[in-house]
Amino acid sequence: MKTQFLIKKHVGFTLAEVFFSLVFFGLIIGSFMRTHVVLIEAKVRFLQDKIGSVERAWLTFVERYQAVPGDYLYAKVNIDSSLLPGNGDGLINQSQERGQVWSHMIASGFFENKHLDGASIYEQEYDCSLRSCPHNTFGYGINVSYGNEGQSNDEAANELILGKGIPAQILLHLDQSIDDGKADQGKLQLGNGGRGWDNTLTQMCLQSEGLYAGKAIKNCAAVLRVFE
Repeated sequence: MKTQFLIKKHVGFTLAEVFFSLVFFGLIIGSFMRTHVVLIEAKVRFLQDKIGSVERAWLTFVERYQAVPGDYLYAKVNIDSSLLPGNGDGLINQSQERGQVWSHMIASGFFENKHLDGASIYEQEYDCSLRSCPHNTFGYGINVSYGNEGQSNDEAANELILGKGIPAQILLHLDQSIDDGKADQGKLQLGNGGRGWDNTLTQMCLQSEGLYAGKAIKNCAAVLRVFE
């Protein structure tokens, strides 16, 4: 009589297989999340470095010429004959002066974006052309303008408009790095809206209690008071 061996088919996974699968997928997810964090950190660092370079150039210019770039009355005489002078009142409140901010700093050797054309820039412009304004790494230009664009600023001043198209999460990390982490107070605040970026977008980027909106909101803009 032949002995029959019944081979029971293995169905499902062993605990070891389940464990190693979880570890494998955990590593993939962890790697993805870490890559995402690194990208955020890189973009925040780029913006922070750009702000720092503008601030250094501005302050060095002021120290050298006892006037603000773009508004310098004797720029044509003392720096370069191709420059357009400002009216000397210390306020970047004219279209020509906003464009000449960069030209004055470049011609004096304090700022390196030599391709900028010095063209006039509108008041409260959040979508400045990259031909005229330094890149904010999100497709739009950074602009200097005299105004009161923050959420809780009481008085007008020369402000650095960081341009639109910046994710709320990036602004949150930037604010935590250089200021107080609040979207409606401090030296860095969400903008009130202007040319190319209206105030309905401000409300999308701003949560209750002065917090920045969540990850899904990608088109935000902020204003920094760095020249005071």
